[in-house]
Amino acid sequence: MSQSVESMSLGGRLFIGGISSAGGLVIIGVASGVIPAEPGSIHAPPWVLATAGGMFLPVGVWILSQGTALARVFHYAVGPLVLVGLLSILHWVAFGPGVRQCSGGITIPFLSRGGPVGDLECRFAFGYGALFFDGVLASMGLATFADRNLEGAHHRFAQRLSNVLLLITLAPFLVVLLVTVLFKAGWEKLKG
Repeated sequence: MSQSVESMSLGGRLFIGGISSAGGLVIIGVASGVIPAEPGSIHAPPWVLATAGGMFLPVGVWILSQGTALARVFHYAVGPLVLVGLLSILHWVAFGPGVRQCSGGITIPFLSRGGPVGDLECRFAFGYGALFFDGVLASMGLATFADRNLEGAHHRFAQRLSNVLLLITLAPFLVVLLVTVLFKAGWEKLKG
């Protein structure tokens, strides 16, 4: 059963919040050169490491601050901060300068492949993720704007546009789902 942060015991908050905060500080320390790292072991610019650490630190502080006046401030700030951090890293991997070295794999019925992937495949995967989240955020932003500021036909148009944007964003997933369902139905038909 899951437990909300607000209902965690003090010991649990200290443990989880402390680990998250300490992990963030260590990553920021490595990124800033305060904590030495083996040369050649880091394959990203320091800002990427600092951004990653900068996502763990506020989450840890938010968990630690539960029951205090700071908790409300962190409650509203942590989500957007982490989202911007994740999106900045996704966009850098997809669209930033330099050659990317990624590893990955795919498993579908009768085929499994894993290992290093090329620059183009790496950029495509991260680029799709970045554009996916951009589309979802744009759709949500448009719907929220319409709900708060528009009425009548303008509101309905903005809501429909928001839904179309979300559908376009989800289209690749829906195509894969449709192909999988059709493949499974065809396979069952051949077997039976």
